[in-house]
Amino acid sequence: MPANNNNFGFLRLFFASLVIVSHSPEIIDQNRSREILTNIFGTISFGELAVDSFFLISGYLILKSFYSTSSVKSYFTKRILRIYPGFIVASLFCLFVVTPIAGGWHLLSNFQLFDWFKAFTKLLILDSPEVNGLLLGKQPFVLNGAMWSIWLEFLCYVSIPVFFILGFHKKRLYLVVTLAIISLYLFLLISKKDLWLPYPLRISAYHSTRLLSAFLIGGAFYYFRDRVIWSRNLSVASLVLLTICLNFKYTAELGFFIFGGYLIFNFALNFKNKTLNQIGTKSDISYGVYLYAWPIQMLIVQRYPDISPVVMTIATLACVAVLGYLSWIYIEQPFMKMKKRLV
Repeated sequence: MPANNNNFGFLRLFFASLVIVSHSPEIIDQNRSREILTNIFGTISFGELAVDSFFLISGYLILKSFYSTSSVKSYFTKRILRIYPGFIVASLFCLFVVTPIAGGWHLLSNFQLFDWFKAFTKLLILDSPEVNGLLLGKQPFVLNGAMWSIWLEFLCYVSIPVFFILGFHKKRLYLVVTLAIISLYLFLLISKKDLWLPYPLRISAYHSTRLLSAFLIGGAFYYFRDRVIWSRNLSVASLVLLTICLNFKYTAELGFFIFGGYLIFNFALNFKNKTLNQIGTKSDISYGVYLYAWPIQMLIVQRYPDISPVVMTIATLACVAVLGYLSWIYIEQPFMKMKKRLV
């Protein structure tokens, strides 16, 4: 399908903006007392819903990309050039721009060789930058709390060729593996258990199975795209079932993966609007918006601790729109063009 004949670009930008809407009250209050979706359903936040949406969309598009790529080497070249350059520059921005503005220049100047080695390692393993001792009032100033999902997204990228090598790409086996991952996610959710692999892997069994479930379900929508029935009646039914699921902790996200996924892909693939269809085709700023929003929000609330969530959201959107555009023009797009020469 031509790039200008769907709404994936619009959806990525919308969900990146939704993360900002969700994080604004959370960062100001250091809790979710004013987070909109949490107040409505009491289960998940708009931020969690947006991240789940990213992984659903990613599962669909990455699986499509894998089958249209000539080799595994080409596939990984594309994925690395898409995710690493923007992440590295955003991390350096957090370290060398945000940290001094937040009053932590002396902390950087006291970095020892091991601290710089650790910072460099974080870039390689897609870990969020960290400067210990940087404060937001009495709370730690977290440089980029939104970057935690980037590493897990890259692991999802890795899972696709692994599935292919193991033979799990066959439709029935793909469904079996997807159901197994979903079952493990539900077990961890209901039992309230988790397992963390040690640094540098820092993989949470709960979060990895949760997001991998979304990714694989997104992939299933691509695998069975010829069998999925897109209709207004099914969209209404999905919306009703999604609303019911969101009221309960153990069904909220799984319900969103399935019924929300149907609504997302139906809108992305079948809703035709020239304006929406063109968003992201020439300048895809969504990745930059996601990467730069958190540090901008932290700086704003440090300077104006009594700011309202609405004003903070508007100010952040204005700032990250510029930063996202610059990231696209000078970092992401040049490296994406490089793919044609390397692949």
